[in-house]
Amino acid sequence: MTRRPWGFLLLGFVASRALLVGLAGATINVVASRGDMALYAGWADAVADGAAPYSEIPIEYPPGVLPFLMLARVLAWAVHYRSAFVGVMVILDVVGFIGLLLIARRSGVYTGAWMWVLAIFLLGPIVYLRLDLIPAVATIWAIERAAAGASAASGASFAFGAVAKLYPALLMPVAFLAAKSRARFAIGAVVVAALAIAPFLFSLADLWDGVFGYHGSRGIQLESTWGAALMVAARRGYDASLEFSFGALHLTSPIGPTLEVLSSVLSVAVVVGGSWLVARRGARGDIGTMTVGLYGILALVMFTGTVLSPQFMVWLIALGAAALCFHAGDARTPLLLIVPIAALTQLEFPFNYADLKEGELGALLLLIARNLLLLGSGVTALMALNGTGTSKEPVNS
Repeated sequence: MTRRPWGFLLLGFVASRALLVGLAGATINVVASRGDMALYAGWADAVADGAAPYSEIPIEYPPGVLPFLMLARVLAWAVHYRSAFVGVMVILDVVGFIGLLLIARRSGVYTGAWMWVLAIFLLGPIVYLRLDLIPAVATIWAIERAAAGASAASGASFAFGAVAKLYPALLMPVAFLAAKSRARFAIGAVVVAALAIAPFLFSLADLWDGVFGYHGSRGIQLESTWGAALMVAARRGYDASLEFSFGALHLTSPIGPTLEVLSSVLSVAVVVGGSWLVARRGARGDIGTMTVGLYGILALVMFTGTVLSPQFMVWLIALGAAALCFHAGDARTPLLLIVPIAALTQLEFPFNYADLKEGELGALLLLIARNLLLLGSGVTALMALNGTGTSKEPVNS
C-alpha cells in the first residue's frame, strides 16, 4: 500500500478517540480508577507544596512521570485533576500517532498507524487512566528517530521511556546494537538518564527503594500467566488465595516464591536469547528487524512476568504498530495478533474481572486465551526473524 490515506486515518483516529475519551470520563466516575487518580493528584499536590519526591513522598514510578503529573495539575485550574490527566494522555496519544505517521510516510506502509487507531481503542479507556502511554510513545519516537538515522535522539527517547517506566531499559541493548551510530545512541541515552536522576542525586537510596523496592516486592498478580495457573490449581483444591496489595490483586501460595524465581530466570533468558537472535539476524541499521525483535522480546517478557496489568498492553501495541510501519513480511501475522490481544484484555478487565476474582471458568479461559495469544505472538515474531523480508528500511527525509 503506497497511497497515503490521511483522510480515513485521521477520521478513524478522531472518532475512536472521541468515544474513548467519553468512556474514560464515565469509567473514572464508576470504578476504582478514582483511586489511581487520587494517587497521582496527591503526588502532584505534595510536590507543588514543596515536598521532595521519593525522600518525603513515596512514589512508585521513576522520575520521568513527574512532568506529566505536574502538567495535569497545572491544567487542573480549569477542570478536575482527573479530566486534566485524561487530557494529557490524549495529547500523548496524538504524539504517538504522529510518530507512527512519520515512519509510515517514509515506508509507504500505513498498517501500523491503522493498528494504533484500532488496538488502542479496543484496549479501552484504561489507556487514558494510567501512565503507560508515556513510555509507549517514547519507544515509538525512539524507533522513528532510529529510522531517520538520528541515533542520539533515538537513544535519548529510549532512555526517557526507561526513566518513566522501567521496561524500555530491557529493549535498549538491542536498540544500541542496531543503531547506525552506537556512540551517539549511548551519548543520547546517558544524557537523558543523567538529567532525570540529577535532581535526586542526594536521595538515590530513596529513589531506589521507592521504585525498585516497591516493584521488587510485588508477588504474583492475578492476570499474569502464573496467576492464571494458580487460579486453575485453586479450583482443584490447591492452597492459593487472593489478597489486595500494591494496588492490585495478588495470589499467595506455598509455591509462590518458587514461581517468582522461575519467572525471573525465564525473563532473563528471553532478553538474552532474544537479543542474541536479533543481533544475529538484523544488520546494523536494520530498524525494521530490530523493532520486530523488540516486540517479540517484550511479548515474551510480559508472558513470563509475575505482573501483567491490562494497561501494559499499551507498551506492546506501540512496538507492534511501529514494526508494522515497515514491510514486516513473515512478521506481519504475529504483530497483528495484538489486535485480538487488546480486545481480550478489555473483556478481561473490566468486564469479566469480578468473575475472574471468583475463579469462574469462563473468565479464567478468557485470561488463558489472552496470555496464550501473547505467547504465540512473541514466539512467532522472533521466529519470523529467521525468514527473509522482515523489513524494508524507510528512506531518510
